[in-house]
Amino acid sequence: MSSEAALVTQQEVALKEQAITVIQRALMVRITDQESYTAACAILTQEIKPFRKRWAEFWDEIKKPMRQAVNAVQDKFNTGDRPLEQAESFIKSEIRRWDAEQERVRQERQRQAQEEAEAKARQELLELVAIAKDAGAPERQVQEMAATKERVFAPAVQPTYTKAAGVGGRDNWKCRVLDIKALCVAVASGTCPTSYVIGNESVLNSVAKSEHDNLSIPGCEPYNERVISGRSR
Repeated sequence: MSSEAALVTQQEVALKEQAITVIQRALMVRITDQESYTAACAILTQEIKPFRKRWAEFWDEIKKPMRQAVNAVQDKFNTGDRPLEQAESFIKSEIRRWDAEQERVRQERQRQAQEEAEAKARQELLELVAIAKDAGAPERQVQEMAATKERVFAPAVQPTYTKAAGVGGRDNWKCRVLDIKALCVAVASGTCPTSYVIGNESVLNSVAKSEHDNLSIPGCEPYNERVISGRSR
């Protein structure tokens, strides 16, 4: 161990020993009167806060060269990776556009194949009806045959292109809110669960900070979560 590292270790050990004393004193505090309250505040402002500052400064000096080294490496990584990230994003966008376009083509071909299959099935049915009629089948039976609606499924059409190995996609359905008022009305009426709407706490808290206990928003209540602070002397 170098002399510099040994010095750092000694300083750390000394600080930890001082910290134990401060922690023990703090954990023994019980505020029961003015005197104990004043003593507790003194421990906060004169011991804990200053010591935490010393502890942070001690480690900041040690972490500084490491942060500088990490930042330098990260900068080099970003310099090379960001153009590649942009290239990857562009290629994926183009593949996604092509996939969507070819899927529309495939669906159109499938629709046409379905229409052709249904037309063929209908023509075959009409021919059977004509044969039955010529053979002297009862009119009622002929009409029932003509009214028959058999479900026909066309064979799946072939894809318009061959997908590359190692490149795939998956559906990623999402939902965007077009009318927040309509959504809130649906929640209020019970047709949608309340989990569909989440209160904007950052906005609500901002209003509460300005209006305090005068805040009046349906379904909400103001509350004061007092924060205790202490300045080191």
